Amino acid sequence: MINFRLVSITLLFLLLLSSCAPSPISADQLPGSIPPAISTPLQAQRLTWLPDGSAILAGTGSTLLWLDPANLQEISRLELSEPIEGLLVNPSGSQLLVLIDPARALVIDLTTRQVVLQPAAWREISSFCPPGQSLDLVNYLNAYCGDDAFKTLVKAANKQWQKAIRGGGTVERISPDGSTWALGLGGVSEATTWLIDLSSKQLRHKLVVEGGDFVSVNGALALAFSPSSDTLAMADLSGLITLWNPQTGELLDTMAAGELAIDLAFSPDGSWVAMTGQNHLLLFQR
Repeated sequence: MINFRLVSITLLFLLLLSSCAPSPISADQLPGSIPPAISTPLQAQRLTWLPDGSAILAGTGSTLLWLDPANLQEISRLELSEPIEGLLVNPSGSQLLVLIDPARALVIDLTTRQVVLQPAAWREISSFCPPGQSLDLVNYLNAYCGDDAFKTLVKAANKQWQKAIRGGGTVERISPDGSTWALGLGGVSEATTWLIDLSSKQLRHKLVVEGGDFVSVNGALALAFSPSSDTLAMADLSGLITLWNPQTGELLDTMAAGELAIDLAFSPDGSWVAMTGQNHLLLFQR
């Protein structure tokens, strides 16, 4: 069953934000931008790419889809009893954590594609992360594995920069190497995303999309780090996906989706970016 409450809230949020911006920019409006290479009609709220590259996982309502990255055709599906709010593959690539609300999660075996742990308090899920690490949340849509020292760093950075996320409507991601916390500001603001150095808790860069012949409106809708942590993908209110070097703040590439993003995910080698939007799932090749 589709989670109509979640879909309605997401669409209302996008509608309110898009009312402040021009129509989403398509590749034919922005020379030099990368257009979608593959597209399929699909409305999903969460995306992740399997570490072996064999499939893209898309959460749509309470249904989990395995999609072929070559053509975005459905490989398999699993019907869940709860809405899919967040997805996290464990470091070994053997299990998938599905966040279903701020307090609970379930676990799926990625080999059998079956639920192996029914909905439970995510803090009590002890076998998902590597030894010495446990689950934590940077927000209730975004879980990660970390030891106590790393979790202390994340919480300290969050507390120090709490003023930036007051009022909600933000998206946050931690780089896989644990060096960077990306804080996307969810409304029209002076910058789209702040990059916080987790070791020092200091602001490293403010990412602002500036573009001569087009109008870009700041306000982050989705963020994703590449598995190697050397690239951050950011979708903004212009319908653009911009790729950045998170250490230098350098703009690397610009992709034009033609619609607003809901979630982003990198392929394991970092050469593809998957985006779920208002009406489609799109793949971009760098």
